[in-house]
Parts: sequence; C-alpha cells; structure tokens
Amino acid sequence: MARLEVENLCKRFGSVVAVDGVSFSVDAGEILVLLGPSGCGKTTVLRCIAGLERPDGGDIRLDGQNILDLPPEKRDVGLVFQNYALFPHLTVEGNVSYGLRHGRYRLPRQARRAKVAALLDLVGLSGYERRKPHELSEGQKQRVALARALAVEPKVLLLDEPLSALDAALRKELRRELHRILKGKGITAVYVTHDQEEALVLGDRVGVMREGKLEQVDPPRRLYGRPRTVFVAQFLGRANLWPARVRKGEGSAVRVEVAGTEAVAEPLSPVQEGDEAFLFFRPEWAELGEGPFVAEVHSAEYLGDRWEVRGTVQGLPVVLHAPAPPRGPLAFRLRRALLLSA
Repeated sequence: MARLEVENLCKRFGSVVAVDGVSFSVDAGEILVLLGPSGCGKTTVLRCIAGLERPDGGDIRLDGQNILDLPPEKRDVGLVFQNYALFPHLTVEGNVSYGLRHGRYRLPRQARRAKVAALLDLVGLSGYERRKPHELSEGQKQRVALARALAVEPKVLLLDEPLSALDAALRKELRRELHRILKGKGITAVYVTHDQEEALVLGDRVGVMREGKLEQVDPPRRLYGRPRTVFVAQFLGRANLWPARVRKGEGSAVRVEVAGTEAVAEPLSPVQEGDEAFLFFRPEWAELGEGPFVAEVHSAEYLGDRWEVRGTVQGLPVVLHAPAPPRGPLAFRLRRALLLSA
C-alpha cells in the first residue's frame, strides 16, 4: 500500500488545456474515483500518473518520492485499460504472468505459476489458464486484465473505465467483485469513469472534474448530499435548481424568495440579504401531499420502485418521485433544501 499525491498538475495539448491545476491525494488502501464527462481531463490525469504523458507542470509523489522523472516501468504503478490490451497470442496464464517473466518483477517458474494460480483464483478464473483471449467473454477478459495488473504488486493501481464495454448487468457484477478485490487486498487505486452510479459504489472518495479542473472531492454521500457547485449538483444524480433571492438569515438557514413563494434553505457559502443564488433539492427531498409548491405535471416514467415525474412550478422545471402515476397537479413541501452560489 502507498500514498499518492498529485499537486497542481497541468497538461496542455497545443492550445487545449486538458488538465488545469489539479491537486488531490489518495491514502494507502483508499479508492479514489475521478468522475466527469468525456473530455474533462480525467484520463489524462491517469496517464500522467502512469508516465504515459509528461505533464507541463506540477508534481506526482508516491510515498513522498517524486516519480515524474521515472519511466512507466519503474513507477510501481499498474494500469488496467478500457480495452483490456491482452496479448491475443498468449494464453490466460501467459497474459497474467507476462510481467513476472521480464525485468525487475521476474520470478522463477515455479513461484510464477503459483502466483498466477492464486491470482486467477482471486478473480474467479481458476481452470481458464490455457484459454486464449478470443475464447473468453468480455467480463472474463477484464478479469484477466485485472489479474495481470495485480501480478506485479503495484503500489498504486490505475483503472481507466475498465467496465465501460460491458452490458449493465455484467457491469454491476464486476464492480462488486472489483470492490471486493481492491478492498480485500488493501490496494491504493485511482479509478476513472463517467458513470455516476459506479463512482458512488466504488469510491471511498469521488472527485468530480470539469474542463480540466477538479470541482469537488468528497466521500460519495457528502458529494451527493452537499454539492458545492451547480455543475456537481447537476452531474451527480437528479437535481432541481431554481433561481432564488435571499430575504433574511435564520441561524444556519436562510429564508429565500423562490417560485412565487418563500422557502428555507441551508447556505453552503456565506450569503447576504438580496443575494441571488440557486435553491437546490433532490427529488427525494420533496414530500408530496400538501405544501407551498404545486407542480403542473408534464410526464411520468415508471422506474420500478417509483415514478419519476417531470413538470413545472411557476414555469420552473422540477423532477419529483412519486409512488404512483399522478392524476393531476402535485402539491409538495421541501424537507430539505440547500442554497448554492449563482
């Protein structure tokens, strides 16, 4: 296990700033998930840590040692690619043992075979040693890629959207297995994805990236329940964001004018009377029945355990959760609301 530190990392491709002053740390045995839309810079951060890209500025330290000048093979970093990158001419055993047959990680044959057997058992592929990649399912290929990365016992494991090519059911199965393996072995990991559910399930902490910057890093529940920016609120889960004006403070809460009425919200940064901001609430924070807000319903989708209702309140879009399809306007009150800076 090792501690990873990334400080003020910058990377440009011509006139494009792909990574803009990104800083974070990952404690030993922790899983940090970098989450964001395509093109936000999360994979570039991963490639800089792996040594596949040379940053234009910043530092990357592993257990306090700056590794920027080390070649990829000497960084003690493992990388699991999105496309598996298996050698098609090698068997499963040959792929997993590849790093153990060359260079600094080389092991004698007997020790190598024992280690490969243990790794295949760990990822649920015992008995598949002699198969070639074309004889495996997509999920099995990804397990081989993971075993190969773990074989050299890297101090940090980097995973670049490793489950994105799999169907939904298999993704859920493999992410449970992946979490079990990473936590069971106490591996320090940085995991890149654009899938918010994956991020919330896998991450001890989640960092949300946008346009090369890291907007917020927090444990999943805090990130979901207390987003610090409008982008984080909208990107992670369903979000209702209404323009509001601060009327007056009430201790840790403030009263705001919103949607033709008043509401109480918790500000996430200091505000003053007259300030403009956004009232933010998740669909599940709304209690249906009676209340100051009435939503005109435009559509409703059945999601199995609930109906997701879309409509408007005084012309403002709203998403609500209901136990049954609505038959008319929905009145509701807010059990909780936050105030985000405009």
